[in-house]
Amino acid sequence: MIEEYHCSAPAIASLVHAVQAELWVCGRASIRPYLALEQPIIADTSALVSLATKTDHNHVPATKAAAELREAQRPIILPSDVLVETVNILGKRSSHEIALKAVDALLKPGRQFILVEMTSHVEAALAKFKEQPEAVGLTDCIVMALADHYSTKDIVGFDKQFEDAGYHKLQHECFAKLTPLSLLP
Repeated sequence: MIEEYHCSAPAIASLVHAVQAELWVCGRASIRPYLALEQPIIADTSALVSLATKTDHNHVPATKAAAELREAQRPIILPSDVLVETVNILGKRSSHEIALKAVDALLKPGRQFILVEMTSHVEAALAKFKEQPEAVGLTDCIVMALADHYSTKDIVGFDKQFEDAGYHKLQHECFAKLTPLSLLP
């Protein structure tokens, strides 16, 4: 059961910061052995928002993919910046309650999401940002830089700019075990 959250914007930032710090410390020691099992996929905000928002134009494909792929075992790398962007978008479009339910679902123990802090990848992301068209945001470049770091071209998302930059945007292969997000109002 999801707990009820009473929060303000600073509380959300504090929660995200605490989760990032805790998972980064734990993740550094344990992420490599987990990733050795299967090629990782990098999560983008577009996929997470689509899955959590019933009115999003990609909600149906996202929920179908989630239902079909619950049993997939590929780890999904969740860049901390994508988590923050997802919380911000869901908080503004829906409510802080919905945003916090999404965070709870994403970071629930046993999920295949691995939250990764991005500080060490900022320079690579900024270099990509310089080369991209104006429509491509820094968070998208962070996703691409992290994909390069983990030697994968696979990104969970709906944004065309990933394909344009030479990555594979996986829409149906990567939503395993995300069904709780699709149940959000």
